[in-house]
Amino acid sequence: MHSRSSISDAGVVALGEGLPRLTTLCIAGSERITDHSIRVVGARCFQLCHLSLPYCRNLTDRAFDTIASTQLTSLDVSGTQVSGSLNDNLLRVKDGDLCCDWCSMLTDALVDFVLSRPHLLRVNLVGCSLPRASWIRFAEQAATANIKSVDISY
Repeated sequence: MHSRSSISDAGVVALGEGLPRLTTLCIAGSERITDHSIRVVGARCFQLCHLSLPYCRNLTDRAFDTIASTQLTSLDVSGTQVSGSLNDNLLRVKDGDLCCDWCSMLTDALVDFVLSRPHLLRVNLVGCSLPRASWIRFAEQAATANIKSVDISY
């Protein structure tokens, strides 16, 4: 069981505004943060490399629309409402890592996102249920990607 974070949108916004050189942000299990606060962090923190937001259940793809950092190498959105329709600027640098474990809203858009990232090395989709056709397309086209590690355990 994941712990519940007491941080709120206001607290995350304050972090984003007060720490513009932030490189790593980890918030786990907060049901009090929304897309708004992550959008503020994304717009203000240009050096963000690692963003880990597992089980922040109110987050959707829109949370990542304003990520301005071109250095983001690691994104963990496990247990969120992300569907995979993510900002095209995300994870474009070497040695990328994407974790979408237990995301129940994933769609074929995630497959498009993953396959369009030439430097994405690790993809975790533990407990995810994509349509069968999406899994097949992912498996068939993954050979053209540079992915080295895939975890699709259940």
